[in-house]
Amino acid sequence: TAALAAAWYGHAVCLQALHVAGADLELATMSGNTCLMMAAAHGHGACVEYLVCVARVDRSCLGPGGKTALMRAVEAGVDDEILAVLRSGTPHK
Repeated sequence: TAALAAAWYGHAVCLQALHVAGADLELATMSGNTCLMMAAAHGHGACVEYLVCVARVDRSCLGPGGKTALMRAVEAGVDDEILAVLRSGTPHK
């Protein structure tokens, strides 16, 4: 979907426009990856913050291998600001 592609490539403005237009940001790929998992694994902080803090997507959803977006982000070595948003569900200050 367009939302999954926007999350993969880090286009937070596109995610916001899709969300406002009614797109389902909880959809997953056939393998089980959600928008949040894709954005988190690729270190797209603005997308993660929008998905978690504005769209309020499910942070506990399990994807491939039984991993959450936080687990995928830790494995990918993303920066601590993104991890903090994933852990707390609040914007990074």
